[in-house]
Amino acid sequence: MNRAVRRERPDVLIEQAAAHQRQAFFWLRRAGGEAELAGPLLVRRATLDRAREHVLAARDLLQRASRAARNPELRSACTQAEAALEAVACRIGELEASIAASDVEDAESARRRPPYSSSRGAPRRPSTALAATTAGLAR
Repeated sequence: MNRAVRRERPDVLIEQAAAHQRQAFFWLRRAGGEAELAGPLLVRRATLDRAREHVLAARDLLQRASRAARNPELRSACTQAEAALEAVACRIGELEASIAASDVEDAESARRRPPYSSSRGAPRRPSTALAATTAGLAR
């Protein structure tokens, strides 16, 4: 059987890369907002992972489009778009670093805080119901 070699179309690859880039921006904006707020650490990391996955997919598609392109101007445009994606990847790295730093700060402040203390520094008193239950069990 004679199989025809399927040639990838650069325009289709570029459109797919653009779709992944939009998704990466969506997740990056969402991660940036959550990183500034005190959202759960795992949620922030998962959001950045999604953004990174889309950046990598877009970069792969742009590289394939560049290889498939016959026009040097189109190859140049793919290279410029890859450079823009590199800036997005750098931003993801910055957010990951800020998340890691806040995680370390949270762990250090938890270590310094005495157990069973309130935010004002005064020791907490057990609730009356808990004290009564504990006293009843001690008898």
